[in-house]
Amino acid sequence: MIFGHKKNILFLSQKIKEGNLAHSYFFEGISQIGKKKVAIELAKYLEGDHNLSFFDFTQKQECLCKICNQIDKSIFPDVEVVTVQEQKSEIGIKNIKEIERKSSLATPFPFKIFIFDESQNFSHQAISALLKTIEEPRKKSFFIFVGQNSAFLPQTILSRLQVLRFTPLSKNEIIDFLEYNNIKNYNKKIIDLSMGRPGLVFNLALDNSFKKYYNIIVRFLINFNKTPIYKRLEFIETLNKVELLNDFLDLGVIWFRDLLILKETGNYINLKSFQDTLETQMKEIDIEDIKKIINNFEEVKRTITFYNVNARLLVENLVLGL
Repeated sequence: MIFGHKKNILFLSQKIKEGNLAHSYFFEGISQIGKKKVAIELAKYLEGDHNLSFFDFTQKQECLCKICNQIDKSIFPDVEVVTVQEQKSEIGIKNIKEIERKSSLATPFPFKIFIFDESQNFSHQAISALLKTIEEPRKKSFFIFVGQNSAFLPQTILSRLQVLRFTPLSKNEIIDFLEYNNIKNYNKKIIDLSMGRPGLVFNLALDNSFKKYYNIIVRFLINFNKTPIYKRLEFIETLNKVELLNDFLDLGVIWFRDLLILKETGNYINLKSFQDTLETQMKEIDIEDIKKIINNFEEVKRTITFYNVNARLLVENLVLGL
């Protein structure tokens, strides 16, 4: 079952009904919101024989048919998820040549589906090879690119993809997701901190180690203007060690935007369960300083996203300058 993303699912469902599905899509949105889940469920639907619409298929319990089972286990021959095997590696030209080979093989199934996870990780050679594959797709080939930002791909490829933008889930949808998965040990703070991301709320609710380190981020944001330099350096060292630099940047943007909203308007904020803390903090910080901090966070995020840079060094400079 899929939570959220109903607009995109209804769109795809209608295209399937019309027989007008494009051969290539880019599912774009922040991490851990369910883009890959939708891609996998779409692959199951297209390869199987399901007597209901794609939308209805995604709103019921997981299908246990043979094909869906094999796709879940990554053993179905005509659905392949292409991803990097380890941090800092890339989807290379060998991957693309192997896809070209596989797409040329005969199959009794409706499609040969290739899902590119973390699509920002293509090498330059792979992108060049990929262009030909996308320009002249085999008859049964179907491609889904999953990533945070479609701007990673050159316009020559992007112009041949249909981009669907995925957004975070509502708080009610996050609660429904937790209840459906029989997760009871959550509270309002976990819901707020998830920022509408099912993958993140799952970790916060069930992974005590992850929760412990995520709480370090929260405590730093609460006390950032009172934290001495040596503690800031220890904080960065910890985040880098457990690979939570991006999580810090994501939550930091939300945190300081909420500060700005409270200071300017007093209106609704995302981190409602932290409102008392934020109201106290906003009295200590000038509005122009908050705007500057938000711009700095967003600039660091953009730089890390689009350039091959030392992320730790950039985040360290950001934290030391707060």
